[in-house]
Amino acid sequence: MTEAGRIVLDGRRIGFQAGDSVAIAALRAGEHPGHGGTICLAGDCGNCVAEVDGIAWTRTCQVPARPGLVIRRHPAAGAPPLRAAGWTDVTDPPTARRIPVQRSQAQVVVVGAGESGSAAEADARRQGRSVTLLDGRDGLEVVAVYAGPTVIVRTPGGMAHIDAEEVIVATGAAELQPVCPGDSLIGLVTAGAAERLHAAGVDLGVTVAVGSPPRGVPCTPLSGDLRRIDGDGRVSAVVTVEDGEDGDAERTTPCDTVILGLGRTARDVLARMAGDLPVTVVGPAAESFPLPAAPAAGTICPCSRVGVDDLAGVWERGFRDLELIKRATLAGTGTCE
Repeated sequence: MTEAGRIVLDGRRIGFQAGDSVAIAALRAGEHPGHGGTICLAGDCGNCVAEVDGIAWTRTCQVPARPGLVIRRHPAAGAPPLRAAGWTDVTDPPTARRIPVQRSQAQVVVVGAGESGSAAEADARRQGRSVTLLDGRDGLEVVAVYAGPTVIVRTPGGMAHIDAEEVIVATGAAELQPVCPGDSLIGLVTAGAAERLHAAGVDLGVTVAVGSPPRGVPCTPLSGDLRRIDGDGRVSAVVTVEDGEDGDAERTTPCDTVILGLGRTARDVLARMAGDLPVTVVGPAAESFPLPAAPAAGTICPCSRVGVDDLAGVWERGFRDLELIKRATLAGTGTCE
């Protein structure tokens, strides 16, 4: 395909093709948009966040690439600096770009433009109600539903606050990501992300699939359960385990990319945030999915560097309520919350 333009990633110009998000453009250039971990390309992980045109903690998979866009990856540890290098005047208060807020009203706000969201929109319009449809593919990221209900949206140009009579959450289901040793390496993608990258012509190298393999993506499916992922910064091999007569038998398979089809979970955070507000959940976001087996090791919160061992430690000290565990470990208090 013909290059459509160039963006700047950490001071280096890289090309992008028509239809690329910033994350796909980075992966096409052989770069990781963050510093490692499973890439989902669906806005469900914190592994592709970066500073985009001065806005930190932006999900690069939700930002269309356009000429001249400037992306800076966050530090591998800690937060991005508030000031440019060389700034010394501590009496000068931090400055920030003014963020415009657009306020509007709608009888119905539908979050999600997939099959269930489109059906909900059509049904509401047949009833003669005014509808605002919010599609993540348009760069519209719904971050909260507050009292009113008021839907808070991050847009390509700023923020939007939409007052609604009813909110319909049609956000679908998210792919599960692995929790095991090596889950922070570069070279991990969900099955859905693998399909998108293959369709975009991104070279995934030597590829294996754990769990349900993606559709139409050349790869070697592996049987057994995921035990760990080996590598130094990047994936070099995946270790699976199968039950045998003599106990568990490990198998190590060299690869460049591990595709993970580990199941799904309802993407219902907005609905749970809304509480008793007039919010309706439709489609996969309203379904129940089986829980995976509890992990024995690995990172469960990359933003706060919290692992399974941290959870076990606070559990043993008597923190048994979810909110107490969250505060005792800081899990879920970072940008991936």
